Amino acid sequence: MDNESKSIRVWMREVMQQTGMSANEWAVKAGTSPTNITRFLNTDSKFIPSARTIAKLAFVAKSQPSFATSATMSSVPVMNADGEIVDMIDDPRKGKVQAFKMGEMTGYGQGGIASWDYIVVAPDEKLNDGDVILIKDKVHGLLCCDKAGDLVVFRASNHTRFDEFKPRKIKNVDVIGKVIQSIRKYS
Repeated sequence: MDNESKSIRVWMREVMQQTGMSANEWAVKAGTSPTNITRFLNTDSKFIPSARTIAKLAFVAKSQPSFATSATMSSVPVMNADGEIVDMIDDPRKGKVQAFKMGEMTGYGQGGIASWDYIVVAPDEKLNDGDVILIKDKVHGLLCCDKAGDLVVFRASNHTRFDEFKPRKIKNVDVIGKVIQSIRKYS
């Protein structure tokens, strides 16, 4: 995939995630066909939306794709709970972040993070109360939790699967870092 296509895809996915708009809703608001978005996002074809379509979408989104050159980006490996590299993402922070793929049961709505999302973490950033942090739990693998004083609190949307996870002292858990971005992968 060329850099332009990749930049447009990243922008579209970010807009939909940040605004909560579906591809269909966004296309209708922009006065274009939903197929212009879905075909581009869901296939590896050489189809690229026209400049006119991108302009219409940008007007509704109040943003535009960034065509940053690869010199300003660095590749960050996306790891699973076992430390295996499962994907790569581009990120401009050049080695200052780590990325992880959440497992089937580990997102569960904490900070809007769902199962299978990619999480970008700043391992050296100062943790403040209310921050969403990523920890590695011996039983469940990667978990996103809230920092509350000297505790980590897991607030899953499906509490029945995690009744055994009580608030824990932050010094007793393996903190990976502060979550600074969540990336929803559409496949």
